[in-house]
Amino acid sequence: MDENSRTIHDDVRQRAVELLEADVGRRHLARELGVSDATARQWARAFAVGGAEAVLNAGSHRKVYDYETKLAAVKEHVERGKSVRDVMVKYQIPSESSLKAWCRAYRRDGAHALVNKRRGRKPGLRQNPRRRSISRGVARVLSWSAVKHSRLPRAAEGSSMLNAIEIAPKVWWVGGLDWNERQFHGYTTERGITYNAYLIMDEKVTLIDTAKATFTDEFVQRISQVVDPAKIDVVITNHVEMDHSGSLPKIHELAPNATIYASAPAGVNEIRAHYGIEVEGVKTGDSLSIGERTLHFVQTPMVHWPDNMVTWCPEDGILFSNDAFGQHFATSKRFDDENDLAEVMKQAKKYYANIVWPYGAQVQKAMGALAGLDIKMIAPSHGVIWRSNIPAILEKYQAWSTYQTEDKAVVVFDSMWHSTELMAREICDAFIKEGVTAQLIDLKHTHISDIMLYMCDARYVAVGSPTLNSNMMPTVASFLTYMRGLSPNNSQRIGIAFGSYGWAPLGPKQVEQAMQDAKFEMPVPVITQQWIPGEEKLTEIQDTVKKIIEDTRA
Repeated sequence: MDENSRTIHDDVRQRAVELLEADVGRRHLARELGVSDATARQWARAFAVGGAEAVLNAGSHRKVYDYETKLAAVKEHVERGKSVRDVMVKYQIPSESSLKAWCRAYRRDGAHALVNKRRGRKPGLRQNPRRRSISRGVARVLSWSAVKHSRLPRAAEGSSMLNAIEIAPKVWWVGGLDWNERQFHGYTTERGITYNAYLIMDEKVTLIDTAKATFTDEFVQRISQVVDPAKIDVVITNHVEMDHSGSLPKIHELAPNATIYASAPAGVNEIRAHYGIEVEGVKTGDSLSIGERTLHFVQTPMVHWPDNMVTWCPEDGILFSNDAFGQHFATSKRFDDENDLAEVMKQAKKYYANIVWPYGAQVQKAMGALAGLDIKMIAPSHGVIWRSNIPAILEKYQAWSTYQTEDKAVVVFDSMWHSTELMAREICDAFIKEGVTAQLIDLKHTHISDIMLYMCDARYVAVGSPTLNSNMMPTVASFLTYMRGLSPNNSQRIGIAFGSYGWAPLGPKQVEQAMQDAKFEMPVPVITQQWIPGEEKLTEIQDTVKKIIEDTRA
């Protein structure tokens, strides 16, 4: 008897119903009817769900289940550990094979795989069977290649890594996690990157921002765990930079009737330029009702693109802050108080120093516009969401955006034969002796973006280079160029230029000129040494640094 077809005789099925009505076990059922344990188990579960009709008609027709039912059933089994039988009974699913197929699809491709597809053959010429087979083989290779290059992780049963996370009632995080990215805009991201996006389930289903294009599948999967993406009514694009908007074309494809909003006119123009999509423009003071909530928009131009804006939801007390208050920090925990606060603050400071630092005046203006809001949560576009340490990060942004410094020193150098290094170490030791926290940084071993982390609130900055080919060292030139591009207000910062030379002090003098151009206060001329500094020179350096500190504190 072929138990995988409809050839099981009706009288066998009828007898199965009689036995099941008599409450026999599935093993007795299998022995009595001469069917496999699997078939007996399937009939027993079908009977528990739909009674006699479910057994008699099993396999004769296919019931179509909506997306929400399939998703709920799958989550009950895959994520909450309920048995197949219990799930079948709860959701009235008589077909065990259907439920298991949904679970396999969910584990393999995420919730989006449960969206019902249109059935039937597309019009067109029939393909040669062999050609079709080859095409399918190529498609599988290409599909794997796409997954590989998008770094889309595969969810294991019970895993929450790919799950949407409800951060407030009816407000979901649905972004992307880039665990392995180590560079962004020229600075190192040793803790990875998060591309945050948020879904609000209101009368109008609203999506705030999207994700980098390489994380589109992961992003859509998370949305699909909450709602069919086709049901999105509103898309808010706070920032058009591609790590924020890269998945916008896909969302536009899945939800073609959704209205997209962006800052006017810059955001509207940028989306048109990047994606050829026409969107609605909003300005500071505009608001949008989405049901129980009203979203308010505040433009924050040049923090850090012309199109930037933030979105405020007073009903939830959530500030969707775009790049402000963000960190490049990939973590499975979404909130500040779930992570090491020292690490979160470090990454927030590094992000500010390397991305936002040039726009201190604009940050001040934006913070003024947000003053007085009862903020319960700050949801940035990168990193963790702030809920327990909001005053602390606001205080830091106030300090960083007004270029406040602390009693710290950063000594940056490169050296060929250790002469400039000896001078750097003496300068660093002199600061430490006077009670100034100091950081000694060899450019051969430290990325320039990490130096900005230390320099962000340092009062003293010493930069040293020998002379190479009548110039400062390329590493030192790179650091000074990068630093100047960030345009920090150095008027409150004390600069010291130093270095060794063989024939002429050209390298150290170039360092001095670069620091003067960057508006450092330079209390002493460049400190130079031909060949190797002796004890007398090192003592002189100590005394010079001590005098600079005393004059600064006076």
